[in-house]
Amino acid sequence: MVLEVEITADGKPATVTVIRSSGHPRLDDAAHKAFEKAVFVPAREHGEAVASTKRIAFRFAIEEQGE
Repeated sequence: MVLEVEITADGKPATVTVIRSSGHPRLDDAAHKAFEKAVFVPAREHGEAVASTKRIAFRFAIEEQGE
């Protein structure tokens, strides 16, 4: 799946948008919620933190646990 995240100058996500779905609404929702709580290192221009927009690929892996 791919998310687009608008990141503020203080590193907080302003908006999170699903650009390409995983095909499973529950997984899309889980990724969306995870990125809403994330803290990013903001982009910098001329030495100052600035707002930016990034597209982030997010991959889920399901692993079976042995007995």
